[in-house]
Amino acid sequence: MSLRHLHKPFLCSRADAFSGAFLKGLVTGVLVAFLSFPAICASHQDGGAHTHTIQKVQYGMASWYGAEAQGRLMACGRPFNDQALIAAHRTLPFGTKVKITNLRNGRSVVVKIEDRGPALHNRLIDLSKAAASHLGFVHRGVTPVRVRVVSVPKDPEKSGEAALTSQDLADARFGNSLR
Repeated sequence: MSLRHLHKPFLCSRADAFSGAFLKGLVTGVLVAFLSFPAICASHQDGGAHTHTIQKVQYGMASWYGAEAQGRLMACGRPFNDQALIAAHRTLPFGTKVKITNLRNGRSVVVKIEDRGPALHNRLIDLSKAAASHLGFVHRGVTPVRVRVVSVPKDPEKSGEAALTSQDLADARFGNSLR
């Protein structure tokens, strides 16, 4: 008695396999879109004004820019200073202070959002050379970071505060208050 017919794999038509894979992909795609929708579009209508919810913590890659941008006007209207503790972010309001933590070495620094960027899509934030130096990645060029919002100005459009400098950081370490 031959048992060959018992060892044959289950056969189905290409149409059955395609529709199963197609449906599985469709369901997965719809689920991912549905679950990530609140994070992608975290905006709501409040009394007719369109406002955006700010993500308090973000993870991604940071890079830095320095001498080549020295003196050029940033998106906030002030000239770039590579010795100031400033950063470029795509969506955070100008004047927002964020704590950047280098996930490779644990070092962190507080910077102020003063510019728009980064231009590369795989980067979360661009830092000044001074900030990159505090985080210890000037020679590497890029590093994985955690960006945590420390404070958001009440009126970012009229935020007249100057950018943080290395001296401000030193003052903060010795108990003096930041501006």
